[in-house]
Amino acid sequence: FMAIDILSGINDGSIQVSAEPLLTINTVENIFDGNPYTEAGVQDDSSAAVTLQFSAEVSFSKCKLFFWNAGQWTLEAAQSMTELDNKTGSYQIIVDNRDNPFFQWDSLEFSQVSAQVIRITEKNPAGPGVHFGEIELVSQMTFTALTILPNPVRLIPNSSFRLKVELMAENGRSYPYTLDNVVRWSSSDLAVAEVGEMGDVMAKSIGTAIITADIPGLSGSATL
Repeated sequence: FMAIDILSGINDGSIQVSAEPLLTINTVENIFDGNPYTEAGVQDDSSAAVTLQFSAEVSFSKCKLFFWNAGQWTLEAAQSMTELDNKTGSYQIIVDNRDNPFFQWDSLEFSQVSAQVIRITEKNPAGPGVHFGEIELVSQMTFTALTILPNPVRLIPNSSFRLKVELMAENGRSYPYTLDNVVRWSSSDLAVAEVGEMGDVMAKSIGTAIITADIPGLSGSATL
């Protein structure tokens, strides 16, 4: 499972986000910054909705939320804003008024959903006041390989550089390495290059070497 990086999508424009009513406490980015203790919300209303519109279809099978108030949350999805608003066509309600605790995580797994527009609504029966701490949408992914960056690696003798490893998924996209497994690094020619346990590669002499990163079941390589 891997959380969709919503904040990066907001920052690069691939995800459009809106709130209804408009937030009066902080900004919507606080809801997706990975920190449940940075809130955003409304002070004078008992209900608030956050809508995410993705530039391409996304799939997810879990929603994880943290609210600063007890209440009920609803999760809806569709392929277009029109279908979401009118509850027609591809519209589906995935979670309907599920109770959430005060200042604790709540999460729910469900059958995989694919959509381009997603709306999370929170109601506070003891309101007014709705306080979002964090929202995560989690995808179930199959990873097929490790990717080493940069590739190829170009260094002059006696210089060094720390390589980066990412996860390649079956959809062809790379994702940050977030697994617990320790990455093992190796060089095919120690006379040309050595590589440390953190991916620090040291060029020893002119030549070519294959740098490999691997964990159980996955591996990747880059040419130096």
